[in-house]
Amino acid sequence: MVRVDGCNTAYYTKAMKKPESDLLADVEAFLKRTGMTPTRFGVLSTGERGLVKRLRRGRTVQLATAERLWRFMATHKPGKRVGSGKRMGKSNAARLAA
Repeated sequence: MVRVDGCNTAYYTKAMKKPESDLLADVEAFLKRTGMTPTRFGVLSTGERGLVKRLRRGRTVQLATAERLWRFMATHKPGKRVGSGKRMGKSNAARLAA
């Protein structure tokens, strides 16, 4: 078993042996499994909002980026989501406070 960033990640080891063409399939499966949006995935994994969109259009990424994505998917621990991420207007906040 390989240790990546202090985590045991057999998944990461297996993923690194896959061809780059499997990257999009792995990302899509991760998104489906976690319920994460493509934009959030891109921001959290690489800081790029349009990453998944570009992958879906057939663009490739450098090996270092692919490794970063596989490492993120292998080590990601879903947290409890609080709210929708949208800001509340004054009327909504007042209604909830009442």
